[in-house]
Amino acid sequence: MSETDEVIDELTRPIVKLLVALVGLFVLRFIAVNLPGVETQIPGLTRVTFGALAGAIISLVMVGIIVSFAREIEPRLNRVLSGPDHIVMDISEAVKYALFLAGILIAYNGLEGVIVPFLIPDPGPWVYDVVFLAMALAPTILIAQRIYRNIEEITDIITRQVKSATTIDVTCPSCSESVRANLEFCPECGDELPDRGSNVDAAATATCPDCGSDVRSGVSFCGSCGSNVTTGD
Repeated sequence: MSETDEVIDELTRPIVKLLVALVGLFVLRFIAVNLPGVETQIPGLTRVTFGALAGAIISLVMVGIIVSFAREIEPRLNRVLSGPDHIVMDISEAVKYALFLAGILIAYNGLEGVIVPFLIPDPGPWVYDVVFLAMALAPTILIAQRIYRNIEEITDIITRQVKSATTIDVTCPSCSESVRANLEFCPECGDELPDRGSNVDAAATATCPDCGSDVRSGVSFCGSCGSNVTTGD
């Protein structure tokens, strides 16, 4: 597995897993709070409905998944990102706190129906808002602190990492090692690599008879028009 594949696998799989889990729970929550009869109040609990309780339970599960993912993704980012240790740590922590903030917002929305009724009339529903506002301010301040104190370095690292993860590989003409196309010298043998344009030109040894595009040696079909370049059909 190439380094690019390792980077993609290290980050993409847990992110996709998180998204699939959250989407599934959002759908489940939507169904649960809209089922017939869920607006019925639970006996013994003032103004708390079955739907509000179901929504609160699902929201707590979602928060648990997000918090678990935040703790899992931080060391992964530390391994994948390249750059000064303190910058990489700041990026990883900013992502973690952003996920914590998302969990707080989901909890705020999901728990309102089972907590606010107990705050009426006294001390009042405003207490619920103030408590969650205070909870949300903490990660927000930590995110801003970690981003803005190293904003230039963080921008450079993220830009470099995105380029690294999306760059194709080419073959070194000297040692035949597969290397990234954005490099100027082969990391294996040290020889200068041809630029990407010249590499493509060198590999193109034929012309498509239908559209005139260059095609690489050994291929059967034109990548531009789909014509069979081995027969000219």
